[in-house]
Amino acid sequence: MRDRLKTALSYISVPVLLLFFHVVSAQQQPNWRLRMQADSAVQLLLDSSISDNDILNEFQKTFETLNEVQDASAIGFDARTVERQLPEITRNLQIIRNGVGQFNSSASIRNLQMFQLMLNQINSDLRHGKNVLEAYHRKLTSERERMRGFRRNTILRAMIRDTVMRRNYGNQLREMRSKFKAARLANTTGLTYIGKLQSQNSAGELTCTELINTVEDQLRNSAAQLFSNEYGYIWEPAPPEAVQRMRMAGQSFEGQRELFAYYFRTNWYKRVLWLCVALLFFFWITRNYASLRRSGQLQTLDAFSFRFLTNRPLAGSLVFICALAPLFDMHPPASYIELVQLIFVISLTVLLRRRWPRDLFRYWLGIVLLFLAVSFARLITAPDTWQRIILLLLSGASVGFGIAFLLRIRRHTLIAVFTRVITVIYVLVNALAFYCCISGRITLYHILGTAAVFGLTQAIGLSVFIRLVVEAFLLQVQTSRIHGGFGTYFSSEAIERRSKQILLVVAVVLWIIVFTTDLNLYSSLYNGLVDLLTTRRTIGSTAFTAGNVLLFFVIIWIANLLQKYIAYFMGSVGNDLETSDKARGSRLLLTRLLLLTIGFLLAIAASGLPLDKITIVLGALGVGIGLGLQNIVNNLVSGVILIFERPLQVGDLIETANKRGRVREIGIRSSRLLTPDGAEIVIPNGDMLSGAVTNWTLSDDYMRISLSCKITVSADQLDTIRQEIRETITQHPLTVPGRDPEILLNGVNAQVADFTLKCWCNNISKSDQFKSELTETFYRLFEKDNIQLM
Repeated sequence: MRDRLKTALSYISVPVLLLFFHVVSAQQQPNWRLRMQADSAVQLLLDSSISDNDILNEFQKTFETLNEVQDASAIGFDARTVERQLPEITRNLQIIRNGVGQFNSSASIRNLQMFQLMLNQINSDLRHGKNVLEAYHRKLTSERERMRGFRRNTILRAMIRDTVMRRNYGNQLREMRSKFKAARLANTTGLTYIGKLQSQNSAGELTCTELINTVEDQLRNSAAQLFSNEYGYIWEPAPPEAVQRMRMAGQSFEGQRELFAYYFRTNWYKRVLWLCVALLFFFWITRNYASLRRSGQLQTLDAFSFRFLTNRPLAGSLVFICALAPLFDMHPPASYIELVQLIFVISLTVLLRRRWPRDLFRYWLGIVLLFLAVSFARLITAPDTWQRIILLLLSGASVGFGIAFLLRIRRHTLIAVFTRVITVIYVLVNALAFYCCISGRITLYHILGTAAVFGLTQAIGLSVFIRLVVEAFLLQVQTSRIHGGFGTYFSSEAIERRSKQILLVVAVVLWIIVFTTDLNLYSSLYNGLVDLLTTRRTIGSTAFTAGNVLLFFVIIWIANLLQKYIAYFMGSVGNDLETSDKARGSRLLLTRLLLLTIGFLLAIAASGLPLDKITIVLGALGVGIGLGLQNIVNNLVSGVILIFERPLQVGDLIETANKRGRVREIGIRSSRLLTPDGAEIVIPNGDMLSGAVTNWTLSDDYMRISLSCKITVSADQLDTIRQEIRETITQHPLTVPGRDPEILLNGVNAQVADFTLKCWCNNISKSDQFKSELTETFYRLFEKDNIQLM
């Protein structure tokens, strides 16, 4: 029995032992593999040709990478800016939410448009913040991946596991471990911080999108309710819900104030640009006045009878910049327009106080009073019967005042026709507001009354603006003429007429922006115009937008306008016969060519046409040049050659093709000569360059003249007569110094001596005057000496 048991145990023990060793080997196998991998890495490090210098370089690259990771994990200025903006954005969104909630039954269109503008601004800021935060998140994630790459670095792993290496590079390894922990902590902190900001920004975007949709819905509903009777007729009692609705409209003043302040903070660069333009205008005027004062020519401005321009144009600068304010912000809130309008009115009052006649200025003060009255009347959002009567009287007074003002300004030349047309609109709009007050449309009444008085003050201000800019332009022309050596007098009627035509277009555009903004129509018109101009259209394979086409022609028009009027800024008005700076004409022509070339290239770029289409057009133009435009291109190229070669300049006296005259203008295609008889001759530049040209004033203005005279004189008097003639010629102010006159005796016959006098005149334009004065002087000289002229 015992033997059988031993035999059974011997058979069982063998498999059990095998199973035990298998389990132990399975548990130890990973350690063996790691150990084998480490040993292989160490062996690779030891057996390879890697030197201590290579190991130190590896440490340096690792330290540089960790430093870069730690630096990249620091949150930059953009993310900090987003962090500072988010609480303010959240607060403003809450203000808008409360404001929208107050007007959910009958919204105030002006407030809703303000909300819409602010929401668009906030939405733009949130999108910008989203892009900034996503860029930082991608950057931090990329740096984390770089840190994970250290685990796959065979050399570093081998150094960490090898005892000898740890003993030799212990300091470097400890410093590397410390930097690794710091970089990982900074990276983790940065990712957490960015994630928190992304969550807040995303919540703000959701809220902003929701509010944008709500405001758009309320704007559509409010536009439909605007023409409904809010109060009923003036003799009917107002319904309670209308009173409650209108009272709620006045409770958002504080919220509007905060939103307005936010608008100014987020668009501060527009205000800075606005201020810089005002300062440039101010210093431009004061500099020109100071220049004329230094040259002693300030009195020459009396011929222009400036009405608004002075040597201290503070009020004028404010009027100038307030008139241009809509161009610096093409989509402003109504509150911004009202603030600028208040500054505009104050500046105009200061400027007009001493420039307008007393009776006309009294009318202006009446307009200012109506402006203030209408502004305060807008605070009456829930009027009772007596308050409606006051509003009704205000509208009636506005209509009566407008008619009286219209009758007055018809007899006054200080008021432009533009202002008279706006005064008619002022009367009609106030009459419509009068009816709205009677019928109970109080919101529409406030909109029409405000638009009417603001439009009238804007029109008067724009009339002053036009005259102010024209006077500033004339001041620049006069200053440039004096410095350029031109005459001090020139006819300004043509300049004023052309300038007013251009400025009137600008004034009409500015007035329409302000008037439609006050009527709460500007946003709709602006969006409709943008859609019209930006919608892509296709003709064949060419895609374009109406805005690109319009911009092409506008740039070409502006470039042509600039090259036409740039001469005025240089002092040339086109009718000057002389100038001390003859190179001015060449510079002027070169400037015109540059303006046209730059304008054409900008117009092509703005049109959005593909380059292959432009190449086709240029190829067709080349064919046209080869067939029929040779002479035109020849004249254009000849004009460029005349600029650089300068065989003649503006003001030179030349003779070409039996034509004699002074060069008045060197144009792009042709040049103009002014003959002594007053005729103007147009000569193509190609003929000027290819033909023979005699230039009397190329290097100087000298001209040698000859005089002949026959006198009865004896032989003893010849030397005396010669000396007297020589002294007379030398002492004349038009004689060229250093060039002695020649006195030639041609012949003598019966005591009659025939003389020829040759001398130099220092101004060719005064050669006839020089001859006349010499002849008269010789006549008096010979008469005194009892010598007879034959």
